[in-house]
Amino acid sequence: MPTWVPGQALIGYVTGTALLVAGGSVLLKRKTRTVLTCVAGWLLFLVLVIYGPLLIVALTDPDTTAKVVGINYFSDTLMFAGVILALASATPRTFAGTP
Repeated sequence: MPTWVPGQALIGYVTGTALLVAGGSVLLKRKTRTVLTCVAGWLLFLVLVIYGPLLIVALTDPDTTAKVVGINYFSDTLMFAGVILALASATPRTFAGTP
């Protein structure tokens, strides 16, 4: 997380807790699709609000290292959200009256 982002610790704790809840949901097979979709949505929100502007700023920097770091932050987090969404879509749907 870049140092200029306010509330880094809070964002880190919320994200970590969400990932732990998602892992527990997968293991216990309870509300897996919903929980994973919410976690992926949170990560997508982080990509759009934090890592998107970071990518834009990094691409305007003449330093190649800054460009690589900006692209890395953006693409890694976006890929992680995509993998979680893929896992959510791979889980069976539950219908009314089924657990």
